[in-house]
Amino acid sequence: MVLPSVRDGSIAKFFANENTRKVCSAALQLLAGYGYNTEDPIEQRLRDAGVWGIAGGAMDTQKVNIAAALVNRRFYQRH
Repeated sequence: MVLPSVRDGSIAKFFANENTRKVCSAALQLLAGYGYNTEDPIEQRLRDAGVWGIAGGAMDTQKVNIAAALVNRRFYQRH
């Protein structure tokens, strides 16, 4: 069994999260005030997208992982 690389995992997470946010935002615009109702599933999906963007590494961290894999170099972010 071969596990995905850090680059592939970061790309997948970034792509999925960005598209989830875009789709939920568009649905929220379409539903107007109803989308903010806590009984509506779109409201929950939008909140979930925000949380999943942080869990397992923020989107900025994913971008750094992708860039590091593309140039085959590690970037130290704590300096």
